Amino acid sequence: MQQLVGRQVEIARMLAGVDALPHRGGGLVIRGEAGIGKSALLSVAIQRAMARGSRVLHLAATESEAALPYAALQQILRPLIRRPDSMRARPRGVLDRAFGDAIGATPDLFAVGIAALEVLSDLAPGSGLILVVDDAQWMDESTARVLAFVSRRLTLDPVLSIFAVRCGHVSPLLKAGLETIDVNALTVDDAIELLRTRRPSLEAQGQVRVLRRSGGNPLGLLELSADFSEGDEEESLGERLCSAFLARVHGVSDPTATLMLVGALNDDDAVLDIQGSGVALGFTPDEIRMALGEAEGTGVVQLGAGRFTFLHPLVRAAIISSAPGEQRRRAHSALAQALEHDPDRALWHRAASLLGADEDVASALEDAALRATRQGDVAVSMRTWRTAARLSVDAAGRQRRALRWAEAALEAGQRDTASDALAGLDADDLDDVEAGRLSLVELGLEPCTAHPRALGRTVNQARRVLARGETDLAIELVLAVGEEISAAGGSFPEEFVLLGRSIAAVLPASDPRRLVVLAMSEPAQHADLIAEAVLRLDASAMDAAAEMLVRVRLNVDADPVLAAMQRRLLDSYRAHGRLRSIASLQPIHAWVEICLANWPEALQAVEEGTRLADELGLPRWGTGTVIGEGFIAALRGEHDRAEMLIHESEKGALAVGAHNVLTGVQLARGVNHLAQGRYDEAFVALRRALDQHDPSYHPVQSGWSLGDLAESAAHLGRIDEVRSLFQRDARVAVTPWRRVAEAYAAPFLATETAEVEEAYVEALRGAVAAWPTYRARLLLGYGSWLRRQRRNQEARDLLRTARDAADALSLRPWSERARSDLRALGTDSQARIPGAWEPLSSQELQVAELAARGLSNREIGERMFLSHRTVGSHLYRIYPKLGITNRAQLSSALHPRTAEE
Repeated sequence: MQQLVGRQVEIARMLAGVDALPHRGGGLVIRGEAGIGKSALLSVAIQRAMARGSRVLHLAATESEAALPYAALQQILRPLIRRPDSMRARPRGVLDRAFGDAIGATPDLFAVGIAALEVLSDLAPGSGLILVVDDAQWMDESTARVLAFVSRRLTLDPVLSIFAVRCGHVSPLLKAGLETIDVNALTVDDAIELLRTRRPSLEAQGQVRVLRRSGGNPLGLLELSADFSEGDEEESLGERLCSAFLARVHGVSDPTATLMLVGALNDDDAVLDIQGSGVALGFTPDEIRMALGEAEGTGVVQLGAGRFTFLHPLVRAAIISSAPGEQRRRAHSALAQALEHDPDRALWHRAASLLGADEDVASALEDAALRATRQGDVAVSMRTWRTAARLSVDAAGRQRRALRWAEAALEAGQRDTASDALAGLDADDLDDVEAGRLSLVELGLEPCTAHPRALGRTVNQARRVLARGETDLAIELVLAVGEEISAAGGSFPEEFVLLGRSIAAVLPASDPRRLVVLAMSEPAQHADLIAEAVLRLDASAMDAAAEMLVRVRLNVDADPVLAAMQRRLLDSYRAHGRLRSIASLQPIHAWVEICLANWPEALQAVEEGTRLADELGLPRWGTGTVIGEGFIAALRGEHDRAEMLIHESEKGALAVGAHNVLTGVQLARGVNHLAQGRYDEAFVALRRALDQHDPSYHPVQSGWSLGDLAESAAHLGRIDEVRSLFQRDARVAVTPWRRVAEAYAAPFLATETAEVEEAYVEALRGAVAAWPTYRARLLLGYGSWLRRQRRNQEARDLLRTARDAADALSLRPWSERARSDLRALGTDSQARIPGAWEPLSSQELQVAELAARGLSNREIGERMFLSHRTVGSHLYRIYPKLGITNRAQLSSALHPRTAEE
């Protein structure tokens, strides 16, 4: 292979990843315009990997296969899983169902990702494996998302993935946080060197003209003519290259031109497909053979090993764009006939061959769209619904399919496309059920809280849907509306409350959804009932309705039973690869663990929740876990880190209009200031959360800040300014956290000495007793108050208890404050001994906890969506941090007190 000119830096960065195998893997994206040299760079990586003995998997994606779910993934993995004993039964079953090779429920996209991760990790040889995908922008969405998921988890595995992506295209790979090498135009000196070595017959003046026309693009430098007219200056580089490639095929015979068009339109490069299409077009075997030979003679097509490949993707694009519409439709029709053995591929070519509507094809596309939805490929689903709508014969079918197109576009995060799909749709032309679905889409596009009229229409629509007996859709509507109102911190209008009661009236008393709907529409009356109902659930037999109950956002309480139930539910989600469900539950679960001061579990929850929300493109859920991590950092005295996380969450919450998260932002900020004794700043932050005109206000969650606000106000002598805030609103749910906040605030609100002490005692015996952080802080406050009352011995006893509690909970600011008060009483304290788990990262802590429970590396990997090799690498780093040497010592190292008992 000839030496690449001017690419030393790019080659060095790319080969650093190749040479790191098998000790380290990862993912790499090479990005640049067409013809810039991405494929040439990939060839260098492949040659280096082969020379080192690494296994190479190579795929060149094509635009036409983008409509087929997992089309690219099948091509990548089939060589690895051909043998029956090549992998475990569970991941094989997942992949077989995803690829349509086995009957059964279509697996979630992320279950496929976990299976693919295991295949690549397990079957990588000792010298490593390199996966190379050219033109990765053309991969089907499901494959792209799976490989993005996998590549983020390959850092500690002997697998390197390299993707070439053309500029101007959107791909999940570009959002996966992979290292990216941008390939730019060659410098003038490098361009001239390339022309000198590869086109030596070109004179100096011709070199200047080619250099000017190509803009330093290597393919342009090699393909563009030095002779051009003035009009050529107006063409883009892509157009110039297409013209250059078309000049090579100018004058070929009709059969050759036709079969080259078939090859360009085909979603595979198999020669058999082209030969079969030639037969369908009426060509004889001799005509087909001669046409293929002539195509190869043009220099833009390569034949070999049963494959028909183009010199460059732009050749394919040039041939397609230059062909009249009738010729393209004829070629698609021929491909549809040749691919009868592959119905999905044949269907798309059949659809492309049509000029007008065709209900049979539209109906078949509808079935394909539903399959794509089950496979988790919303991009393919969206594209398929769009085509099905276009080919629909009657207006009703067209509107129904356009609505499904909009739903898929919204799920894919393409709001503009969803709006385009709804153009021309009118609820008056739809039946009540379809109109209800339309309302859900419209709600997703433009939250109704900003438009009260839209809210009223949605509520009325839900009422009509309920009257039609579509209770499930009515529940979806009421929960969607309620979620938007709650997130925005609004109040529930009367018609919404009545709708909730109407839905509850048709549901059996035993159906958990009944209480969920009531809690959403009338939280003040049903908050306590929700808590009681959750505790009555059987965690080992949770159905979808029971899950809904556990996920209600009123369920934030220092309740070990609730926390255990949520952990069971999360384990079930992990076992089934339900990453979206994990991401939506973790913001609630993280705060439950925070209430319990179970920092290891809470940190695992925020790490997993934040990571998955980022991967899934769910920023509202991500901001909820980020602020939870900030709150933990504030309590533990990591003030700079807390402020960074608070700022990050605030920025995200403002972007998505999550007022409930903004409430948490002010709470975390206030506690961070309190921990540092900065009472003025704490007061300002906490007061904002309770200001009904501030974006941070939330009718339910703002009450969580009352205790901390009272503490800061008391230090500033401003307690009278906040007394009125403690009056309850009968319309607002009184949550467990609010009750604790009120009890915590009581000593600061009291005016008489006897009342102060009574408030301390009552709070510590009552509501605050089950909330470890508030208990430790209140013990400190009580002890400090006793010291100021000169009741030194009582103060000493309480301050020792407060110190030990703060030490156990890693509440460093309060631990230091207790020591300071004890020194003032003449009592010294030993230095705090950090918890054994504190040196571990959140992910290391999760690995260590699961390993301590006896799970194998592979079982841990399945739960955490990591390869078993990555788990092993984590454990290798964990042991020295904990001062141990093997797995059997993990439990005693992580939980020394339990081990001693």
